[in-house]
Amino acid sequence: DGEYVQIFAQAYDLIADVLNDDGTPLLTDDEKNHIEKDLLIESCLLGFFDKEINNKSTMNMKGCALVGLVVGNPKLVRFGIDGFNKTLHEYYLKDGSTSQSQGYGLKTLNGLSGLNLALRNYSDPPNFVPGLGEKVLKNFNINHDTEFEPIWHALMWSVNPDFYYPIIGDQSFNIKFPTQ
Repeated sequence: DGEYVQIFAQAYDLIADVLNDDGTPLLTDDEKNHIEKDLLIESCLLGFFDKEINNKSTMNMKGCALVGLVVGNPKLVRFGIDGFNKTLHEYYLKDGSTSQSQGYGLKTLNGLSGLNLALRNYSDPPNFVPGLGEKVLKNFNINHDTEFEPIWHALMWSVNPDFYYPIIGDQSFNIKFPTQ
């Protein structure tokens, strides 16, 4: 589901503030409200209530974060940030290596790809009241404020010289480190 939620959020972000040639908004306030509440937020609820960390849930977390950014809902954004951090700290081992095969490690990371662009210099809205134990985020940068680098190092160090991973456990054949 998260893959489609991301597409919906990105598409809406592209047209939400577009103006017609005569200067009127492409979407009325009612249309925007309908899209935001009945499509975007509704479409990410299944992912929002899935607290597991695995190669499927990371796409849901990213979808929630993107919807949160587009509609201005910091709780959805924080769900994505929390999921990103939980993935780094609970799914991956302390040295950055994956808790499953490298193929699953890459699939799990791929679910989060793009958050590094979407969540650089994120700030909560001025009227946001953080929950218990939370602090207001100001200029949060997921690239600098998390432990992302050791995971990429571990995935790179375990690759064969041809950039293919050795087959271990339940890994598929021909899993290759993304070189582009």
